[in-house]
Order: sequence, then C-alpha cells, then structure tokens
Amino acid sequence: MKELGFFLLLFISTGPIAAAYPWPDNVTQYKGYIDLQSKGGVGVHLFYWFFESRSEPSTDPLVIWLTGGPGCSSELGLFLENGPFIINGTSTPTYNPYGWNSFANIIYIDQPGGTGFSYVDKPSEYVHDEMQLAMDLWNMMLAFYEKYPKYTKLDLYIFGESY
Repeated sequence: MKELGFFLLLFISTGPIAAAYPWPDNVTQYKGYIDLQSKGGVGVHLFYWFFESRSEPSTDPLVIWLTGGPGCSSELGLFLENGPFIINGTSTPTYNPYGWNSFANIIYIDQPGGTGFSYVDKPSEYVHDEMQLAMDLWNMMLAFYEKYPKYTKLDLYIFGESY
C-alpha cells in the first residue's frame, strides 16, 4: 500500500512528470479538480481522473466510479480493481486487459470533499449530510460536462462499492 500512495502522490503533485510518464496503454485521460461552492459558500474541490474508452469513446457509455465509505479514494478502484492499468507490487503501472475502459468511458471521483485528493477550503465545513453530498456530485458532473461537452450525449451509469 505504501507503493500505491507514493505512486499516486507522484502523479497528482507533479504535472510534468505525470504527462511524461510512459503509460502502458495509449489511452486518452484527463485529471484535475472541479471547483464548486457548497452550501454556505464553502469552496469544494473534487478530484477526478477520467479515461476514454479503448473501443468506441464517442458512443460507449460514461461510467462514474465511486469507492465507498464514504471517504475512500476512488483511485483504489482505479489502480487495484477496474482501471486501465493496475499497480501490482511495483511502482510501474501494468496494462489491465480487464479494465472497464475496454467498453466504457470512466471517471473516478474522490468525494465528498476531504476524500483522497479532494479538499474543502475550510476543513471545519466538511459535508455531513447525504443531500449536500449528492448536490456536490451533481454539480461536479454538470461542470465536467461543461468542460468536456462531447461526453454529454452518452448513456450514464454510476457504479461503486461499499456505501
């Protein structure tokens, strides 16, 4: 697990290194933050990592992957379960032939704010109710569609585990 933490920190915190890293799959990917204003005007910054489908990205569905808890980073699903590549005990990502992006576009979201690489401006203002959590996720997806409009017409599915 230490290797996974170091690996993720390397990719998230150093943009140029992440862009230059030799991925085992030639897959289109986007990662970053969607900045929101939650109730009370608190800034919420939700981290996402998106991968296009390996087959038909213009017609394959969009899958939202949420690792449960709530409060568990979705990168666990990405690198240990269903992502396009996995971490298998080394610091090198390995191609995953069973990755869900073989048949779908997939976005991994760290939510709510304070989970994984997502954060809030005021830690005392973490989301504590499901309605606000749902609204933040809804607003995050609206902002994602605004940023990447070519995915708005795709069928949408939400998958996850635990909570």
